[in-house]
Amino acid sequence: MLNTLIHANYFAEVGIVIEKEKSFFRFSNPGILRIPYEKAIEGGNSDPRNPFLFKMFSQLGLGERSGYGLENIHTTWRQQHWKMPALQEEFQPERTTLTLLTTSLLPDDIVKFIKFSLKDRYHLLSPDEVLILVTAYQEKSVTNVRLQTLTNKYAQDINKLLTNFVHEGLLETQGAGRGTEYILSEVFKPSQEIFDYIQQSNHSEKSEIQGNHEINLGNKEKILGNFSESYNQLLAIAKPARENARLKPVIMRELILSLCKEQFLSLNELSELLNREAS
Repeated sequence: MLNTLIHANYFAEVGIVIEKEKSFFRFSNPGILRIPYEKAIEGGNSDPRNPFLFKMFSQLGLGERSGYGLENIHTTWRQQHWKMPALQEEFQPERTTLTLLTTSLLPDDIVKFIKFSLKDRYHLLSPDEVLILVTAYQEKSVTNVRLQTLTNKYAQDINKLLTNFVHEGLLETQGAGRGTEYILSEVFKPSQEIFDYIQQSNHSEKSEIQGNHEINLGNKEKILGNFSESYNQLLAIAKPARENARLKPVIMRELILSLCKEQFLSLNELSELLNREAS
């Protein structure tokens, strides 16, 4: 949001729009980027449209390091394995829109499919290797260039991972050179056995969640029950004060000490129990 405020063109006719939905955040501000998007996500490049706003937020401890806003966002999204942020520029009128999707790049069902297909081999995979296989399944194929946008690895490092998968028989190649695409091999051929496994796994997880929910409800009822019992005991102690508008100070003092003997009570709580105004 700070990036939106700092880089907005406040002389434009359109305004700032911020949207929050279940699966994304969208920040839209008047004005286009003042540096190329590729440079912006590299980090260290900054040309804020409103430098005084940036300075103000920085002094409040709210701003990012100059030039690292988008880079930090991309890093966070990679770490969470969410789909990469999408930035769109419009020119009539000038507007920049950044959409931050909180949709996982690693859907549970696909991960389970990969896990079942590879058996014990799955547990030897690195997070990036899992991402490669899941992306190849989701998008039918994957390229080195595409994986560079999803990971923080260089083309050479990604090429090694892809080559190893090809040698292991987990991926197959289509095309050649920079345009080479990689698809899942027959190792990942869908079967009824796999779908049954996924369905059973989902059912088990659902049952576990439901069981935990019931336990939590039981604990909550127990806590509420204990609270109700304790409150009734406090009311019984405070009964002399509740039934008498005028009470000797020494008696009131003893009642307050008795009420606070087992637990801390705030002034408002004592006021309610004793039927007196807090002062």
